[in-house]
Amino acid sequence: MRVIGARAAIALFTFAWTIVPQTAHAGSHQQADALLMQCSADTHDPAYRVKRAQCDGYLAGVYDLLFARKSVTDEACVPRRVTPDRLRGIVVDYLKHNPADLGSTAATAVRAAAARAWPACGLT
Repeated sequence: MRVIGARAAIALFTFAWTIVPQTAHAGSHQQADALLMQCSADTHDPAYRVKRAQCDGYLAGVYDLLFARKSVTDEACVPRRVTPDRLRGIVVDYLKHNPADLGSTAATAVRAAAARAWPACGLT
């Protein structure tokens, strides 16, 4: 097996980077209605596992951010450990009962759902 030189590897990576479509752009955010569709996918949907993974991955990222910020905000008092099922249930329930929020960004909706589920700690 031949080892690719560093310059060739960098060139290959750069080429691949330019031809692969970039899905995340500055200013583009996932919408709450799309998150609800992913998080509430039917188990009979052929893309169920993909949608569930997208939902859980997104929620884990926003949850981590909320937990990290809990020491500097009194918005929500998120617990240290939450199962993906519980977090998904809280967000889906919130969005189903607050359809006006379906037009907001997914992060805003997750933050609102967390604030409702876990009221403020009183931290400043």
